[in-house]
Amino acid sequence: MKHRFDNLVQLAPLRPLLALLLAGLCLGAVGGSMSKPVAIGEPVPDFTLTDIDGKEHQLSGSKGKIVILEWFNPQCPYVIDQYTKRTLKTFGNDMKQAGAVYLAINSAAPGKDGSGKEANIDARERFGIRFPILLDEDGKVGHMLDARFTPQAFIIDAKGVLRYAGAIDNAPLGKVNSTTYPPGKGKARGEFVNYVKQAYDEIKAGEDVTTPTTKPYGTRVKY
Repeated sequence: MKHRFDNLVQLAPLRPLLALLLAGLCLGAVGGSMSKPVAIGEPVPDFTLTDIDGKEHQLSGSKGKIVILEWFNPQCPYVIDQYTKRTLKTFGNDMKQAGAVYLAINSAAPGKDGSGKEANIDARERFGIRFPILLDEDGKVGHMLDARFTPQAFIIDAKGVLRYAGAIDNAPLGKVNSTTYPPGKGKARGEFVNYVKQAYDEIKAGEDVTTPTTKPYGTRVKY
């Protein structure tokens, strides 16, 4: 009995520290802060975001369709370059026309560069965007998928499984980078590759994605 009492006495100074550790573990479990981002081949949990017109969009509402998510910030120089000169100038509109569900997501926190409805409404007009721009101001969806840069793309197949994550293409600011980025299917090293279009075509054809992940480039998401 005395031995057990001595052990309790020795542990007494550690009780506040143990309580803090347990509290942190509980908060992590409840808030999801300790959960890992969705990986390629895993189902994407359902989520709902509101667009800049106030309309709600739920991922599960697109079940049975291929969904392309593009992380967006109207003040990012890489986004501006893409939408005025390169792949994204018409790509999102073209993919929507082809039958894909194409959604831009802005995870900039309130007060950060590119955040808020007005900045994004202005960008929609300036870039001629004809697909929804969703606001993820608390960053939950961005962290869930580990969106780190703008622009960055993710493709979810008709079964709700993540099939592609990474760069839009292999040409940051228009310069093909054949050292960091692998050549696409049927492409020689040094040729331009639109990774998102390539992955979309392969998914639609029921094939494995040749390049399911690539290194994203751009500006850090303003969480």
